Amino acid sequence: MTQKIKNNIGNNIRELRQQKGWSQDYLGHFADMNQDTMSRIESGKAGLSLLILLKITTSLDKPLNSIL
Repeated sequence: MTQKIKNNIGNNIRELRQQKGWSQDYLGHFADMNQDTMSRIESGKAGLSLLILLKITTSLDKPLNSIL
């Protein structure tokens, strides 16, 4: 996965999370991740698997294509 794609996905996750008024820690709780991991995902520094993306979109109650 290219860095540009990871950055775009991270930005989309951040935007959806902020629209709900959630902190990274709050989203991480529902997605079974800690705040540090959520921060790394949103900043494009973490690797992204399909499972991670599904956990996040399920927690946000959004379809997968909303972050791609």
